[in-house]
Order: sequence, then structure tokens, then C-alpha cells
Amino acid sequence: MRYPYFAVFDFDGTIAQTFKPPVDGVGVNEAYRMACAAIFGPQGYDLFDAVGGLQNRTPRELVTAILATGKSEALIASARDCLRREGSALAGYVPPSVEGASLEWNDRDPLPVITELCVRIKLRTLTAQIGTPCEDGSPWPNPCAGFVEFWRALLAFGVTSLSRGVELVPGIVSSGHDYFIDKTFNMWGFPAPILKVTDDTMRSPLCGAIPAHERAKPHVWPVRLLCDQWLKSRGEQPTEDALNVIGDRGFYAGDD
Repeated sequence: MRYPYFAVFDFDGTIAQTFKPPVDGVGVNEAYRMACAAIFGPQGYDLFDAVGGLQNRTPRELVTAILATGKSEALIASARDCLRREGSALAGYVPPSVEGASLEWNDRDPLPVITELCVRIKLRTLTAQIGTPCEDGSPWPNPCAGFVEFWRALLAFGVTSLSRGVELVPGIVSSGHDYFIDKTFNMWGFPAPILKVTDDTMRSPLCGAIPAHERAKPHVWPVRLLCDQWLKSRGEQPTEDALNVIGDRGFYAGDD
């Protein structure tokens, strides 16, 4: 008999120190600020500051707040021009398997496209920084304290425990992005977990029926979808909430 367990981890602030930028780089907040300037022109910096920066909002909420500051027609026109300039260069930042939100302009509802622009321009900035030096000379982002030793032990346990009938599979639930996570793990010399639910997943058509305000933690949908992934990878087809099906077979480690 095999006893399966699912270990779910957050990424930012739990696995990787992404909130601390490299020496000559920028953090997440500044990357979003730069994205707003790319989309809305130089006034994007002031607009970002005027709405209080990113705070703990989703990208959609940030863009909504900026458009509500006034002159929305001019801001939308600027975003449409940005898409014409930048759209083709931003195509490679979302994995085909996730099929993130479309970059096709929609006059009737431009908010999803502007949000997608914001996310991908921010992601382009941060992804380019992977491997650049931190203050101590090590490549950015640094793993969180103790993570490398913990992950080695986890992987070793996952191999040796199979002989004792215990199966331990890791997964990641994050407001980050698939490619960024994969490249970071690769830089550290580890295979990235196959099972992931990220912001890319939550922006995809897969989640179109989920209300926008429920697509990010602390709402349970990201974790629920990840648990559903794990159950289906085992050949299980849950007929009820995956969180209830997993029960005490799973645990979560994160900073929120």
C-alpha cells in the first residue's frame, strides 16, 4: 500500500528572496511602476504613485485604480499604442500550456488586455535580472535561508520513502509566474516542481468562470486548483472540492 502526500509551497518570500532586488536591479513594486510608464507614458510613474503603488493588490486591481484617476479614454488609447509597439515582443513570457490571457485588443473591454500588458512588461524586467549579482555577489534571487538544505532533504526523502510506501510530491502556488520560477530553480541546480498554479494560471481561460477578486490568495481557488492537479496526476477524479478530498494528505508552507 502506498501513502501519498502533497507538499504545497509559496514561492516569493518562502522559497526565493525576490522582494530584495539585485544590486543594479529593481524590486517588484518598481517593476510595476516601470510597466505603468511603458503603458501610459511618462505620466505612468505619477499615476502609479498617486494610487499608492502596488500595495497588496492584483495587477487588475492596480490597472483599475489607475484608469479611475480620470482621463480614462486617453489612458486606454495610450495602452492600445503600447500593445502595437510591444505586443509581439511579449509573446514568450507565458507558457503555451498555461495559455495566459490574450494580448488581442478588445475595445469593448480593454481592462484584461491592459492588465496582461502590465504583467508581462513587469515580468520581462524581472526575468532579465535572474542571475545578476546580489550585494554579496551571489546570483539573484537568493534562496530563502535554509531552503537549499531543506529542498535537498525533501527530494531525497521523496526518493527513499518510496521503498517504504510513502509518496511525497511538492507543488507551488504563487502569485508569480511559471517561467520565472522554472528559471530560478534551474539556476539553483534543482528541477522545478511540475505541479504549479501561478498568476499565469489564474489569468488563463481555465479560470474565466472564477470571479476576478477570487483568483489570488488569500482566496482558496489557487490552492484548490493545485490540489485538483495533484489528484488528477494520480488518476483520481474528484467529484467534490479537491481540498476536502485531500484532507490531511496535504500541507502548505508559506508567508501568507
